[in-house]
Amino acid sequence: MATPVTPRTCGGCIACCKALEVFEGNFRKAAGEWCPHCAVGRGCGIYRDRPLVCEAFRCEWLKGWGGENERPDRTKVIPDFHKEGLFLDGILQMWEVAEGALERPFARRTTREVLSRGIVVAHLRLSGKKFLFVPPGDALPDEVLKALKEERIELAIL
Repeated sequence: MATPVTPRTCGGCIACCKALEVFEGNFRKAAGEWCPHCAVGRGCGIYRDRPLVCEAFRCEWLKGWGGENERPDRTKVIPDFHKEGLFLDGILQMWEVAEGALERPFARRTTREVLSRGIVVAHLRLSGKKFLFVPPGDALPDEVLKALKEERIELAIL
């Protein structure tokens, strides 16, 4: 008989409270800034009334990806996979929680692994800079290149 998998919870992780941008109704929080409702060690001060985007967000670690030591508050990187949009095979967005985290071994190893599977990777830095890594041999259509330029996203090589 298979051992049931225990669902993961955020626990003490509040990484998304800093890294992610939230614009919903009258609430505005820029990426890279701590949410004013986040209390370190306690979590969300408006948990029951938090924005829907916060309620719906589930990083890949919560969905079972990575080991216990790879929780976003430990790696300082939030993995967030999307299968819709310009990239048919999906895109792994890696949100930086602490300056320089996307240059550390965890982020570099993860980026290489995901690229080797033919999936595009985006690094979203705290500074606001955005970098797109494309699997070797893949070419981007002109409309994607145009969109990247408009969004000020730089193509990068690992």
